[in-house]
Formats: sequence, structure tokens, C-alpha cells
Amino acid sequence: MNQGGLQHRKLNTKSVTIYPLPKNKQRCPIAILWKYYYKLPVKRKCDVLYLCPKNDSALKLGESWHCDAPVGINHLQSVVCDMCKEVGFEGKFMNHSL
Repeated sequence: MNQGGLQHRKLNTKSVTIYPLPKNKQRCPIAILWKYYYKLPVKRKCDVLYLCPKNDSALKLGESWHCDAPVGINHLQSVVCDMCKEVGFEGKFMNHSL
């Protein structure tokens, strides 16, 4: 049992390389990440990657798509599971399944 927290564990850092898909911009992970980045609020107090999305009714042309508040941990934990159910995958999928 580890009672010291994460700073006391011997963890190796992991690096993942993402490659562009120039023939398919809609599925290119780099293009998707840049689109998300440009839809974040310009001035924000919250320094996290995942921010709460705004309601469709609150969106205006040229405006950011996200609020200045982080997405809750419970919501993040269910994202992949919900997506897999929606497209019909069977089994138990979690964020680490990616």
C-alpha cells in the first residue's frame, strides 16, 4: 500500500508521438487539438486543458465554445465509456482504453 502520494512513487514519464493525417483533416488529431485550442477563452483564470463547454444557446459566431471552469472529474471519467456505448461497442471501456 502506498500512503505517500504520487510524488513518492517511482513513475517513468511517458511520451507519445502524434502524427498528422493530411488527407483527412476531420480525423487528424493535430487539427482537432488546434481547433479545440482556438475555441478556448482567450483570457482565462483556469489553467487546465479541459474546460466546461457552453450551452448551444450561449454560442455566438466567433466566440469561445467553453466557460472558464474545469470539467468535473466525474464527467471526465465517463466520457469514453459514454462514447463507446453511443456507437454500439460492447464491453467495458474507460479513458485508459484509448
